[in-house]
Amino acid sequence: MRFLAHVISGSGVARQQNVPTLNLALNDVPESLEQGIYACRVRFEQESPSKPDARWAGAVMHHGPRFVHRLPVSCEVHLIERMPPETPAVLNVEIVQRLRNVQDFNTPQELQDAIEADIAAARAILGA
Repeated sequence: MRFLAHVISGSGVARQQNVPTLNLALNDVPESLEQGIYACRVRFEQESPSKPDARWAGAVMHHGPRFVHRLPVSCEVHLIERMPPETPAVLNVEIVQRLRNVQDFNTPQELQDAIEADIAAARAILGA
């Protein structure tokens, strides 16, 4: 599945956990996409005649509620390799594989451990 989504401001919680994310407008996320954690590829430069080699970057995407921080549903993408120098207006997302369901954790550290495991799993899947 591929989709385009506008990047919006987030709560800043992921950045505080040293896992900065690009937050996507929920209206742009396909309704058929189940909540969960996904390995994906993203492109934040649109292909054009002047940029035919805009490359895909490996990422982990969270789509669902943020239980630990008691925050509502969001769709956030953490780029494994690099963050863009400037926040893009639109992100092109390609879902590669579902990693797991969204879970609640007893502590922020348990969440951090799960995020690190998700990133490692996505790296293996994507070859990143």
